[in-house]
Amino acid sequence: MKDNDRKVSVYIPTHNRSCLLFRAVYSVLNQDYKNIEVIISDDGSSDDTPDICKDLMLRDDRVKYIRSDKPLGANHARNLAIQNCTGHFVTGLDDDDFFLPTRISTFINNYNGQYSFYYSQRKVVSKVHARNSENQKGQLDLDRLLHKNYVGNQVFVERSRIVEAGLFDEDLLAWQDYDCWIRIMQKFGDAYGLDSVDYIMDISHESERISTSKKAKMGIEQFMFKYRDILSKKHLKTIESELLIISGNKIKVFDLFRLFNTHNIKRMLVKLVRQ
Repeated sequence: MKDNDRKVSVYIPTHNRSCLLFRAVYSVLNQDYKNIEVIISDDGSSDDTPDICKDLMLRDDRVKYIRSDKPLGANHARNLAIQNCTGHFVTGLDDDDFFLPTRISTFINNYNGQYSFYYSQRKVVSKVHARNSENQKGQLDLDRLLHKNYVGNQVFVERSRIVEAGLFDEDLLAWQDYDCWIRIMQKFGDAYGLDSVDYIMDISHESERISTSKKAKMGIEQFMFKYRDILSKKHLKTIESELLIISGNKIKVFDLFRLFNTHNIKRMLVKLVRQ
């Protein structure tokens, strides 16, 4: 079977966001590439998510629903979905985000198995503005990825590859996606970033994201310990600057000169100007 005929599984982990789930699911069902399945993985929701999902399954037989009886975390929900999907390719969607209609077909049309996975660009939408992400375009190697997550929160990958890499680490408190991309690239080589903007990350609502929670700092420290054997001093400088930025503490000019490099200079300068 040719790559452009293969089934794509889209996994959507969810927890108590039934009001947003409809939008996410229909953004997948309305893709111009039709050989897809949607795996909704319910992490123990206590709202009307089960009823919403039953209705979605009745409307379209490409929708599948699996559920944990109690909340076990988004990584567990992602892993459960991937373990139960039937597609040759898999990609993810957060329940508060949505796809533009050509996302899947763009990956399919550009896919080349020489790269470990593909990713694209995001538009991040807040209450006050929208901006495009700065994910790296073109070929991405592991050394560059170890400085920062140039990929974003979702990839398009062969299911067998993400399974062989060990799926998502359910013990990490943050950077779980970043960690997974590193392990896939360790096994299968460089990744490739497309220049298409086809994923909308919605941060306009009040629900908490891990990147703004207190767990982020602990998760980054876990990450640094996990990869202590392959992180160079240059990598550690970039990661230390991220810890400083999310800590809420003011960045001093001394910190700028001590930590800055081409991977973090823009983010550090923005923080310095705004504080």
